[in-house]
Amino acid sequence: FIKKAWRWQSLLSKTKEKKLSEEKQKGLIGELFFLDKFLFPRFRKKISVDNWFGPKGSKDFQFSKFHVEIKSKSSGSTPTISISSEKQLKIIEGTKLFVAVFGIDKSDSKESLSVHDWCNKIADKIFDSDDTIALGEFNNKLNKYGYSEEQDYSDEKWDIKEIIYYEVNDEFPKLVPTEISTAITNVNYSIYMNQLNSFKIAKEELEEFLDDAKS
Repeated sequence: FIKKAWRWQSLLSKTKEKKLSEEKQKGLIGELFFLDKFLFPRFRKKISVDNWFGPKGSKDFQFSKFHVEIKSKSSGSTPTISISSEKQLKIIEGTKLFVAVFGIDKSDSKESLSVHDWCNKIADKIFDSDDTIALGEFNNKLNKYGYSEEQDYSDEKWDIKEIIYYEVNDEFPKLVPTEISTAITNVNYSIYMNQLNSFKIAKEELEEFLDDAKS
């Protein structure tokens, strides 16, 4: 009972009336999927959550050896990814940078999950682990995202249709601070995914790198 009370304390203490937009729901689901499928199997829950900066960071996941940016879109939409900052694709010396693009669509199938289902799923895994202390930080970051347990997402469920992985290197098309005038701020732009084929990597390549990074 005490653990359950702790689990929802921060969520209920900062209830937000306005639901997340569909775009933000998809973005959050993509980040939670990456936590669940890529980080939790390799890193402790606390380390994974502590290095999740999606709500406020320039990149969604920032580890000492790698950074990951998550992009979510409708699977049938224009094949572009939106970049919201000149720092988002900046490669930090000594690290690798990856981009994972999720195609996420609304669905009525039994297997589809709402953003509430995803938040519960991740919270349950932390709750059942030896890193229960990470639950408070996880809830705090959900709050910063604008998510609240009391918001109703029962009529909005989603399926992840596809995921495409890229490794960002010096040749990857991007705008970074060293290439633009200091007088320019609030940089937003889009990249055509059909121009990024040479930067694609297989899921197994990313997993292999993460396996090496955990040691």
